[in-house]
Amino acid sequence: MTKMTNTKKMVYLSVFLTPLYLIRFKIFSIPTNILEILIFITFISFVLENGKIGIINFYKQHKKYVLAALFILVGLAISTFINQNYLTGFGIIKGWFIVPLILAFVIINTIENRRDVENIIKVFYFSAFIVSVVGLIYLFKNNLTYDLRLKAFFLSPNHLAMFLAPAIILGIRNLELGIKNFKKPLLKNIKLYISLISLAVISLSLYLTYSYAAWAAIILSFVLLAFITKINISKKASVSIILIILLLAIGYTQTSSIKFQDLINLDERSSIASRIMIWESSTKILEDNFIFGIGPGNFQDKYLEYQKYFSPYLEWAVPQPHNLYLAFWLQSGIIGLAGFLFLITTWIKELVIVARKQKSGINISISAALIGIIFYILIHGLVDTTYWKNDLAIIFWTILALGATLTDKTTD
Repeated sequence: MTKMTNTKKMVYLSVFLTPLYLIRFKIFSIPTNILEILIFITFISFVLENGKIGIINFYKQHKKYVLAALFILVGLAISTFINQNYLTGFGIIKGWFIVPLILAFVIINTIENRRDVENIIKVFYFSAFIVSVVGLIYLFKNNLTYDLRLKAFFLSPNHLAMFLAPAIILGIRNLELGIKNFKKPLLKNIKLYISLISLAVISLSLYLTYSYAAWAAIILSFVLLAFITKINISKKASVSIILIILLLAIGYTQTSSIKFQDLINLDERSSIASRIMIWESSTKILEDNFIFGIGPGNFQDKYLEYQKYFSPYLEWAVPQPHNLYLAFWLQSGIIGLAGFLFLITTWIKELVIVARKQKSGINISISAALIGIIFYILIHGLVDTTYWKNDLAIIFWTILALGATLTDKTTD
């Protein structure tokens, strides 16, 4: 047994039970949920097993990431104070930033080798598989949205899609490794068949969300991955062409749907028309709150307040601006946005270097999968808010934490 067995188990449990953020309650009038309680218990377990927190050493090892996170937190805090929405603002800071950062801190400090990284990846993948199975049960019970999209127990189909999309990238990695290790006897290929079946289930659930942006972002993230690998330019071009054809083929299956027709015809009530109106309103809000933003949790009220500058909105209930970058700028000010951009660019740059230095195909595939997930979040984030939610924040910081361990630890 290794030194941090109990903490690792709690990390695995927290990652696996990420969707339980939906079960909310209050402790001494403070709103919380099952996921937050699990992560706090995980942190306590870590401290008890180590006898210390080790903040100074952590800062020395991960100075750039710590500074980026501090910029984000400072931006959020300043924006909250200036806009005086203390209860909602600090609640969001706690649930969508502090708690995920605590889990990321514990993950970085408990991972000892590549197997630990693999285990966390497997746990998240299994969680997504279970969510997909539950989603298909909703399908069989005909429990769908008014426009026949699958959302399962999430608030919307897009929320389900954003949770499942990273698992698609991990599932394709599993399948690729299984094919490379292919052996003829059935029993020796059981992992390959499990990978194939689980990926099919997750892919079907994702497909049934009809989240075009998620589909496109996944495929485009693989195109970007092709261009940062060591394969020659002709193979990069071939991979990219195949992926684009795949995207077009998936899109072709939707040509007769009302949603697709509204999209290509630029219908005034289509989802893209609604988003354009939200972005226009968000830009106007940003012009008037350029430096410090409007504070976390204030977008809905500001959005309605700015109705007077536009024709009647197509969508009225809009808690987020449907853009990851606008969300950071508006809710954490220019300081928070700078921290976020510095964080992701530094992380991607360092992990790409690590991936190119790796000799083991398995280690390269881990790095590529993690980079692919962040690419997905950033691409889909152009048209949706792929961070500002409990589970999405946990996924984001978990992936960053796993990548950070690859840059400073031996993971053979």
